[in-house]
Amino acid sequence: MKIRTQSVLAILPIFISVAAINGFLTYTSEQQENRWALEEESIALTVAIAEFVKSDRYSHVLASRDEEIEDTEAFEDLHVSLERILLRGQAKYILTRSLDGQELLHHFSTGHPQDEHQALAPETLQSLQIDSVWISPIRFLNADISILESCTLISTGDTPTSILCTGISANPFLKQMTLSRQKVIASTAIIVATGFMLTFSIATLMTRKIRQLADAAETVAAGNYDQRFDIDTIQEVQDLSNTLSTMSSVMGETLMRAKRSLVENERFRTISTLVKTYQSTVNQSIRLQTNSIEIAGEIFEHNRHCTDFLDICPTEQGIYIILGHLIPDRASQLDTLIDTSATVSFLKQLLKARPCPEAIAQTTPLFAIQTLHCLLVSSKEAEEVAIDHWSYETAHLKHQYHTLDYQRPWVLTLGNDPCSDHRVENFIQRFGHLSAVDLMNDLQIICRDCDTSGIMVIIKPIPREPQST
Repeated sequence: MKIRTQSVLAILPIFISVAAINGFLTYTSEQQENRWALEEESIALTVAIAEFVKSDRYSHVLASRDEEIEDTEAFEDLHVSLERILLRGQAKYILTRSLDGQELLHHFSTGHPQDEHQALAPETLQSLQIDSVWISPIRFLNADISILESCTLISTGDTPTSILCTGISANPFLKQMTLSRQKVIASTAIIVATGFMLTFSIATLMTRKIRQLADAAETVAAGNYDQRFDIDTIQEVQDLSNTLSTMSSVMGETLMRAKRSLVENERFRTISTLVKTYQSTVNQSIRLQTNSIEIAGEIFEHNRHCTDFLDICPTEQGIYIILGHLIPDRASQLDTLIDTSATVSFLKQLLKARPCPEAIAQTTPLFAIQTLHCLLVSSKEAEEVAIDHWSYETAHLKHQYHTLDYQRPWVLTLGNDPCSDHRVENFIQRFGHLSAVDLMNDLQIICRDCDTSGIMVIIKPIPREPQST
């Protein structure tokens, strides 16, 4: 995950949480304050109108329900006074109810329908008896009009005569709530945007410094060890840059020492020494023993061709022994060595997947093979060890089948030295009872004074002990 993404995931949620908490607290506190102000305004207006109505001048007007005995002049005077209050726009309607809250006695409004006023619930009457004031929830008459109603008792002396209810518009409160929501949303968006910008700036600063380190490291990887890392804005990055600068200096010094050593050694290096070093690394002796056979192989050291090869390849069919040599290229002796190694590697891969004749047929067109022998050693039956011998010489492939004798080792030599062949034959006849490894070690000593170059492989079956019954 990128540093920028990690920074956003780590820091931005903090700003979002702060914005959400701040918005919630701000909105709820403003809503409570505005609701409290609206209720206080409604209560104050209702109580003031009630005190005005139950004054000595108008108390007898609302004391009786009989319209015929009402003081018409006083009632008209009260009606005019209440209409003046309504014209101020603070109250939308003023009405009086019976003490049981069911009957509407008088109704004064600026166009509010009289039939929309419902009877008061028993809980409302109980609240009036206890608190003397009751405030209703906000009622929405339509999409544009909302009303908050408050009620109180009108008394003559200590005796309640009726209930006065006043309705004021709640639209300013709702508009203020809408404005508060918009302000909270705007402040939340600003906080989140500020957090994102701050997070992005911090991540960009860190990423820029790390990219500078990466670019400088690529320069060092390209071989320019004079590159120095000088980044001191962030302490941790500065420590890393100092470490990389030290590493670059050490690598440069190591390279210079290697170059000096190479130049010094090159003065004493020749193709012959390179060939000898390569052959000692690539060409290996064979010393192998299983439950049924012993195998020993060796490439003679004396004046041998640099293209001789000897190797083994275990497969599911048995053990392949690969030996032979390529046509040497005197013009490029080192390239010939590389071709020899490639020939053996390619042939071993083919032998693990294909039959031997097919593997030889695919290998010989690719490399300048002069002689090639592939020996497949396998146990055909319980008491028999056999060798399938494929030989490739002068562009011809031959196959021979040999059954091994437990009394005599099977020997294959590549090289035209009568002296060596005679000594090998005599030694095998006399000391064939020895192991293949011992025979090979002794033959190396015996043939040392001969002008011998080539490859020798000795395969000897191991007699199986009879099983006890």
